[in-house]
Amino acid sequence: MYNNMKIKSLILLLLFGANAIAQEVTVKSFENLQTDLTARTKQKLDVNGDPCAVVKVDIPLEDVIFKGWVVESIYTPGEYLVYMPKGATKIILQHSSFTPFTYEFNNPLDSKQTYRMVVIINRDGKSKPVYKTFEVSEEIIDVYKQGVAYLDNNENDKAKSCFVKAATAGYAPAQNKLGNMLEGNEALIWYKKAAEQGYPNSIFNIGAMYKEGKGVQCDLELAFQYFMEAAELNLPFAQYMVGNCYVNGEGVPPDDGKAFWYYNKAAEMNEPNAQFQVAICYLKGLGTKIDKLRGIEWLERSADQGLADAQGALGNCYYEGDGVEKDGKKAFMLFKKAAEQGNTIGEVGLGLCWDNGIGINKDLYTAMHWYKKAALKGDVVAQTNLGACYWEGEGLENAFGNAAYWFQKAADQGYAEAQCRLGGCYDEGKGVTQNKDKAKYWYKKAADQGHVRAKMLLSLSN
Repeated sequence: MYNNMKIKSLILLLLFGANAIAQEVTVKSFENLQTDLTARTKQKLDVNGDPCAVVKVDIPLEDVIFKGWVVESIYTPGEYLVYMPKGATKIILQHSSFTPFTYEFNNPLDSKQTYRMVVIINRDGKSKPVYKTFEVSEEIIDVYKQGVAYLDNNENDKAKSCFVKAATAGYAPAQNKLGNMLEGNEALIWYKKAAEQGYPNSIFNIGAMYKEGKGVQCDLELAFQYFMEAAELNLPFAQYMVGNCYVNGEGVPPDDGKAFWYYNKAAEMNEPNAQFQVAICYLKGLGTKIDKLRGIEWLERSADQGLADAQGALGNCYYEGDGVEKDGKKAFMLFKKAAEQGNTIGEVGLGLCWDNGIGINKDLYTAMHWYKKAALKGDVVAQTNLGACYWEGEGLENAFGNAAYWFQKAADQGYAEAQCRLGGCYDEGKGVTQNKDKAKYWYKKAADQGHVRAKMLLSLSN
């Protein structure tokens, strides 16, 4: 239908060339899915007329050939259903990108049972994807663009109709957009189609599904594999996520050095979350040497892009004079920008500025407003400072009772300052019934963490 139409652009189709170095194949897991009835509800018979077992093979490749007592294999995006007779002891996988691979089962397969086999494809670090051009018609691209325009205007039904048409014609960006509008396996199907064309956003989205366990079983190793593939295609947010995986040890052993490398790579491509993490690495010496000047520079770059975490952290640097000269007005403005986005550090910082008259005229009630926002989210500093405002404020309703309430909230989370102050409440019987034993208990809790005033108060109470 579109053969005679003008070709407006080209997208890339991911294939492995004949000279590509073979990939390593490993089986991550093989299990009997006791509650899965696929082998019964989609039953097939072997040559003897007996019901088969079904092996669900999760492998991120198309055109895989299965041998070794295989009755039939059916491909659906995301997995293969491989029907095998009772008593089968092994399965052989063949594909153009790796040498034939044989996996032997620990036990022979049982009739009418469903199994799941997760296969990991690991590139050896030398092999690279080979791409070839895939023609896309001008009409299809225009349909996709119309869908984007509808989506921007919140006309989702019209947008979806356009994306379906363009996605069905094989346009990867449309397949990705359609996946974004769907859930579960329906989304995965379209993401897989775009991923097979090397579309990095879809490759990343598949990784996100595995990370969060949405529509698929949570699998951090597979998530990492997809994030890494998208990162290698220079998707900045994927590079940032690979860094997170290395920091948190999700799907890969922890490695601060590798985390810093991927954060830095994404940061250089102007990814604000990665810029913030690079700043933290420099400020704390994670994966690199401490360099506060560079840390502040990356915080500024991230904050300038509106990232609330960076604005809050940079505001704190100006508030404390950490790596920069103290500047109350800059601190206040940065805290304000962060707080207005709901950032907890910004809310606490703004409370501190109003509380102490830094960068703005002192106002206890406005300080309490911002402390409370963060306190309700469980921030111990905000809870303690809010309690202190009630304790020290004049004319506030149930001042000591509210003070003790917020001190208790923070003390229960192990915050030493709050524990010491709560001990004072019990010691003086303010906001709570006087109880010297409880006072000693909370003083000791704080003292055991090295709180100097608590140590002194504990010694006086003995």
